Amino acid sequence: MRLLLVGDDPKDALAIREALAQQGENGYRLEHAEGLSRGLDRVLSQPPDVLLLSLIDGDGDDDGLRSLVALRRKAPDVPVVVLVRPGDEELASIAVREGAQDWLVKARLDGEMLVRSIRYAMERAHLSKELADAREQLNRLTLRDELTGLYNRRGFSVLAEQQMRLSRRWDTGLLLMVLDVDGLDAINQRFGRATGDRILAEAGQLIRESFRDSDVKARIGGDEFAVMLAGAGEGTCEVIDQRLTQNLERLNARSERDCPVSLSGGVAKWDPASVQGVAEVLDHAEHLMREQKRGVTGNLGGCVEGA
Repeated sequence: MRLLLVGDDPKDALAIREALAQQGENGYRLEHAEGLSRGLDRVLSQPPDVLLLSLIDGDGDDDGLRSLVALRRKAPDVPVVVLVRPGDEELASIAVREGAQDWLVKARLDGEMLVRSIRYAMERAHLSKELADAREQLNRLTLRDELTGLYNRRGFSVLAEQQMRLSRRWDTGLLLMVLDVDGLDAINQRFGRATGDRILAEAGQLIRESFRDSDVKARIGGDEFAVMLAGAGEGTCEVIDQRLTQNLERLNARSERDCPVSLSGGVAKWDPASVQGVAEVLDHAEHLMREQKRGVTGNLGGCVEGA
């Protein structure tokens, strides 16, 4: 397996080789490219199986993120694991949102952790590629919601079932989130359907901005949206809740109107060992969303583990 490290410090390459040797892994061949320009040349001429990218080079954190964006733009199918300093976990989370598959802290690097991260990155990249291929097929069909540009209920069901099959194959869990626009009927009655449609379109854009491109996003009913997230780890619900709340506040702050956008939501967890299908998990998420509307759960996402 061919690994490519992009970073300025040759000690990183030495540490990675030592970690692999300690783990007894002889099937990995590490190459080192110093600087983004050389890294891009290597990636384009002979794409590696996994790209290891240091985010601590240059004058600041933005340099590393710009390198990631540039590499992802040129080679979107190459799995990426980013390397960060201790205390830069937030930077690592941003990198994952920008397209990296996983991240490691350099100072805590060991062979077992490195090999696990490399394999995980390859699995996630493979899963994303299969989902992208499925999306391309769906785009040829009439499975889009005309108002929001998201998938409609049928499109969501097809993609979500595909996501479940892939997750069973790779033994990774899923989150299914349902969001409901509060008070849409009252808005339509008081301000007219055109205002209601505008709020639905804004809610669709809000969802598009708040989730990853790899997440399956849809409008599944009149005022109801659904999002399926793959590879979601511990604490994902809290991150989603915070991001949605912040984006919602920004949307309402820059819009002058009498009826700001308000959302209620529920999140159901799905385990690859579960026999539940999309419909059952969706029903559970809708139930949690209704509990959130009644004030049973306090957060926007109200993340409660499903059966």
